[in-house]
Amino acid sequence: NGKGKGCGGLGLTKHQTLVSNVVSVSGTIIVRILIGPLADWLGVRITYSALLVLFCIPGFCACAVTTYEGLVVVRFFISLVGGSFVVTQLWTTIMFHSNVVGLANATSAGWGNLGGGAALAIMGAVFNAMKDNGMKNDTAWRRSLAWPPVVLLCTGLFAFFFTDDCPYGNYSEMKKRKVNEPEKVDDGSDLAGGAEPVSVAGRSLQMAAGNWRTWVLFLVYAFSFGVELVVNGNIALYFSNSFDLSQADGGLAGSLFGLFNIFARSLGGWMSDKFNDRWGVRGRLWALFICTLFMGIFMLVFSTVTKDSGGFGGALVCLAVWALWLAMTEGAVFAVVPYVEPTAVGGVAGIVGAGGNCGALGGNFILRIGVRPGFMVLGWLATISAFLVPLL
Repeated sequence: NGKGKGCGGLGLTKHQTLVSNVVSVSGTIIVRILIGPLADWLGVRITYSALLVLFCIPGFCACAVTTYEGLVVVRFFISLVGGSFVVTQLWTTIMFHSNVVGLANATSAGWGNLGGGAALAIMGAVFNAMKDNGMKNDTAWRRSLAWPPVVLLCTGLFAFFFTDDCPYGNYSEMKKRKVNEPEKVDDGSDLAGGAEPVSVAGRSLQMAAGNWRTWVLFLVYAFSFGVELVVNGNIALYFSNSFDLSQADGGLAGSLFGLFNIFARSLGGWMSDKFNDRWGVRGRLWALFICTLFMGIFMLVFSTVTKDSGGFGGALVCLAVWALWLAMTEGAVFAVVPYVEPTAVGGVAGIVGAGGNCGALGGNFILRIGVRPGFMVLGWLATISAFLVPLL
């Protein structure tokens, strides 16, 4: 009947699983576009705390899901937590000076990606531990799902009570003290130095969407982070089918891709900072161009390696080099974001961040022609997007 045995016995068909995944990604796209301007208006601390505390609730609800419709609704609301990425990027932009903002943004984002992989490993360990203690599958996975929302709740409360919007304090306190910083709109240093954003949510989104440079970065991020999401979901099966590996060995080889987030995304931000020191903002663009170009090239190279031409070893080397430049590109993108619209950095970060999830949707659709030719198409698109960067 086409039904699966996973998902705690919900018995989903392949079509239902696909719809559930699409709904989940769609929720993240929506919230990433809206949350940045909202944070520009309310301040990072309140926005971040409210996001985590409010949407830990559907995380708890996931433990009680018994129907397909319930799963879709819960996954949609859980996906809204993905907006925290945009708020984090806005926060680091405000908290760190412009000469290190690239490294700060890239490191926070890279370790965020790494946290996703760590969460999967921890959840698996918790599930297995509960199974070893005699729990049935259905009970074990439901109780395992109760831990992540607890972490979200604690993190949200900690952020509200023990953090500030910017180096000068919270926006509400700054208004009371009538602290007014001179407005600067040329290099983004006002946000990096912690000045209060002058735009409200609607104006922030309008300014960001109306700047064509935002959409160039949207495309570059779609072909970097978006492709990373596509690879994470397909690389294990690709290695297994193309190089006669077991599913476990294919997954282990594919995990190499995500491990580069430990340092490579930070490396891209650091490279952007160094180019900025030498050549100013134009240097950041050249750093992004170089990273994007090599990312596209090595994606193309990887897609040409087969069992008979290059072999598994060659594919693994190409994957590693591709993963390095891809993560560096992600870091270099958000090193440029604060300079697009300095008074609407939340709006820009939101749209660019949503580009990654849009890229994942489009990438998975492209892979319907086949994984290898799909990777090649994405490689060409990524390479083409690199040549848009010098136009910024």
